[in-house]
Amino acid sequence: MNVLVLKPGSRHLGYALYSVGKAATVMTGEVRDYRRGGEDQQVMGEAMAELWEKATHRGAVLSLAVEVTSGGSEFGPCVLADEAVLEQLSSQAGQAPLHLPVVISLVRACQHVLPQMPVILTFQSAFFADLPARERSYGLDPDMAARLGLQRTGQYGLYHAAACSHLVHLHKDEAKPPRIISICLDHQNELAAVLGRRPLLVTSGATTLEGLPGLTTTGEMDPSITLTLARELKWGPEQINRVLTQESGLRGLAGEPVTTLALFRSRANSSKLARDVMQYRLLLACGSAIAAMGGVDEIIFTGRYAEAGNRLGPWLCERLTRSRGMGNVSWRLCAQSLEQIVAELTVTTLAVSTDQAA
Repeated sequence: MNVLVLKPGSRHLGYALYSVGKAATVMTGEVRDYRRGGEDQQVMGEAMAELWEKATHRGAVLSLAVEVTSGGSEFGPCVLADEAVLEQLSSQAGQAPLHLPVVISLVRACQHVLPQMPVILTFQSAFFADLPARERSYGLDPDMAARLGLQRTGQYGLYHAAACSHLVHLHKDEAKPPRIISICLDHQNELAAVLGRRPLLVTSGATTLEGLPGLTTTGEMDPSITLTLARELKWGPEQINRVLTQESGLRGLAGEPVTTLALFRSRANSSKLARDVMQYRLLLACGSAIAAMGGVDEIIFTGRYAEAGNRLGPWLCERLTRSRGMGNVSWRLCAQSLEQIVAELTVTTLAVSTDQAA
């Protein structure tokens, strides 16, 4: 039972074919320039037809699943992409989520090329739909913020939801839900404070620039820095955006491309500043999470670079337990891949849809 998971990017289409029965990823890769700079459904359809032929050589495919960063607060983590859902997404496309036109075009291309194949949308933002208003809101006029979609949404809700569900199951016999610090180590690094399954805090914001330093993104910084870059260096919006999103973060601090996992496996002096900044920002974020929850019971690492938690986990726990009034804090890794999480959600959603139709 295979699910073809699609990860649409600005230029390339990532994909992974996951076998639910074997609990293994059987094929991964990316289709380069799958949209040729636009949302041409014919071009996307041609790319999907080639990808579909490659996928079906590995066995029958149950469904297509598309990972979506944000779809507002209207959707759960996983929905069948029917016409009503696509129309609702289209109504949001003119606001903040700039990726939505690409997602909508990709889904329609899939439906055209493979009309009998169900397409499932999985939303990273759904996990954060219940964030407290005090955490979700910026210091902006509420009406303007709502109109423009300017609110904190988080970027890796699927990872956090899977990790916290695992911990809630482990603590099922306890009277109170566990207080969890969930740390996703991926292209953008993100920390969430979660009481059981309810998020109370997340470091990422309306875009990937807020929060912890990512592989190539700055993390939190003074917004007026962009004005300084424009005034002093005469940079335009495109160059500023490129530097802040593609040449900053851990790459900028280390002076070369580096992953979070490679950074903490290495002890090279050239990477020391990047390690120090990342660890320090994580420690500060842990302090905020503990304040939001009134303590912490577990730290869990997830994401494609979760193994870096083998170094970060002991370092964080040792410093947190030094704090007055803090008991022992434990940490662990969650090894689930994004394609595994998405594929399992897809199978469950299809089963529910079939039961409802019957």
